[in-house]
Amino acid sequence: MTELVLRNVDVTYKMKKGDFKAVENINLEISKGKFICLIGRSGCGKTTTLHAIAGLNPVSNGEILLDNKTLKGPGADRGMVFQNDSVFPWLTVAQNVAFGLRMKGLKKSEIEPVVKHYLELVDLWQSRNLYPRELSGGMKKRVDLARSFANDPEILLMDEPFGSLDAMTKEALQVAILQLWGETHKTVIFITHDVEEALFLSEKTVVMEGPPGRIKNIMDIPFDYPRDVSLKLSPEFLKCRAKLMDQLIIK
Repeated sequence: MTELVLRNVDVTYKMKKGDFKAVENINLEISKGKFICLIGRSGCGKTTTLHAIAGLNPVSNGEILLDNKTLKGPGADRGMVFQNDSVFPWLTVAQNVAFGLRMKGLKKSEIEPVVKHYLELVDLWQSRNLYPRELSGGMKKRVDLARSFANDPEILLMDEPFGSLDAMTKEALQVAILQLWGETHKTVIFITHDVEEALFLSEKTVVMEGPPGRIKNIMDIPFDYPRDVSLKLSPEFLKCRAKLMDQLIIK
């Protein structure tokens, strides 16, 4: 079942020196429950495309549909995880994860088991009463992930969420997000500049080029789930890496 459709999507920014077309003619269909990565050089329109799906950037041509309904702006059916931490510094870990659930009007008795479940999945239950100032960067990102999945959107949009982290922390969080996704089977659209990250996480990798941003190629990733980090050392993975790198090189 196709859940999200981008049809002939253009996004143009109004600038003082004239219009700037950030992306053009984006056509993409993403089925429910898929994990998709967008990859490409800086300036190729990845974030603009993601923000258009989120409803943060208006579409200047074409349309974006979710379950056959045109998206007109932001909505609770789409959750966003940014590169920078978005935890609330005045709330504890548990309170951060509970925040969106409280905004939905859920009762405390309904919220507590959900918070416990997702904090256990990201290995933060023992840290539930700590404040963000007491956490490492990787731990704060785990809070972001737990909160995003706990809010239960239909689609999770992730804009380089691990881009500022060290290699070891990033790898641990790649495993964590696959565990979360494996349990919930949310639709995930994930932006990255990291070739290995795109191959390790996704079922399909969308290669973009530009400006203006456009889709150059869509690559099916052949590895079964669940995946562990040993996959990155396999000959098949290295072969896919070379193929994807070839797609990213400007010729």
